[in-house]
Amino acid sequence: TPYTTVPEGDISNQYVPHIERMKTLKIIPPNIDNSIVGEKVSKLISFNSFAESRDRNDQVSSVGNTGYHQFKTNDPNNPHIQESLETIYNRFKRNTDTIKDFEMPADLVQMAKNGFVSLENVSKESQDILALSNYIEDFAADIETGKRLPTGTGSGYMTAYLEAAPGSLEEKQALQNLYFNVQHKSKKGITGKDLQIIKDNFETSYNKIFK
Repeated sequence: TPYTTVPEGDISNQYVPHIERMKTLKIIPPNIDNSIVGEKVSKLISFNSFAESRDRNDQVSSVGNTGYHQFKTNDPNNPHIQESLETIYNRFKRNTDTIKDFEMPADLVQMAKNGFVSLENVSKESQDILALSNYIEDFAADIETGKRLPTGTGSGYMTAYLEAAPGSLEEKQALQNLYFNVQHKSKKGITGKDLQIIKDNFETSYNKIFK
């Protein structure tokens, strides 16, 4: 196995709710301790931040996505339309409401009160925990066809990523599956030039963070 079992170590407090959720979903293999999981998810989020925005909070995409992880904020002129930032916040809140002693970061609480219209005063740490919750997802879909994959596929990708030895081909493949079929899943699928952009960006970002 890639890792030896050692006493559970501390992990960054920001990831505690995610670790608890992954335990509930049985994503974390029993032979991997919390410190290894913490290192893995931290690297995953570093990868995603670089891939999505080149670590720039002021990065705005052609479709209006913004922040380190390129969430779509709500339009204050159309508050009834829920965009990705509100969706992911609601999912994160729903998944953490049952975790004892967890308190939602104050900047995320204020962001919600303001109607999810801006990430301007939301810390990178808080944006990171939202982004990670997007990866802890049973639901996955083929990036090219949009076809929904069997229930549990997304969780399986994360387990494979956690189990894989650092720097191995297995780790890269698991990361690619997460980035393509979980992070970039869509109902219609992604093809042609748009797909090639995602593939090229994956390679660039993988080489930057994992090599």
